[in-house]
Amino acid sequence: MKKVECIIQRTKLPDLLERLNGSKSFCGVTATAVRGCGRQKGRLPDERSTDSVQLRACTKLEFVVPDDQVENLVEIIVQVCRTGRRGAGDGKIFVLPTEDVVRISSGERGERGIV
Repeated sequence: MKKVECIIQRTKLPDLLERLNGSKSFCGVTATAVRGCGRQKGRLPDERSTDSVQLRACTKLEFVVPDDQVENLVEIIVQVCRTGRRGAGDGKIFVLPTEDVVRISSGERGERGIV
């Protein structure tokens, strides 16, 4: 199992959720409103340069998926969230190992706890 975390532009969230609806890679998601910046210090390419760092409003999504679904999920996220504009702050995807999952209501563990 893997935990897939991604930081995306908040305007992309509805499109991503629509695309994931019914997908085999979608077992559930946790979404959090966050603020942050990357290499561009929060400035978009068409904005005038300043020395200050700007934190942009973003959405952080967290998924836990079986190993065989990681690549499919990552591909969907990239397809939906890429703007095609370099330096636009499209976001990042992080893939982390997950040792165990326990469904609290039933006690199911491992992949049975997420599907």
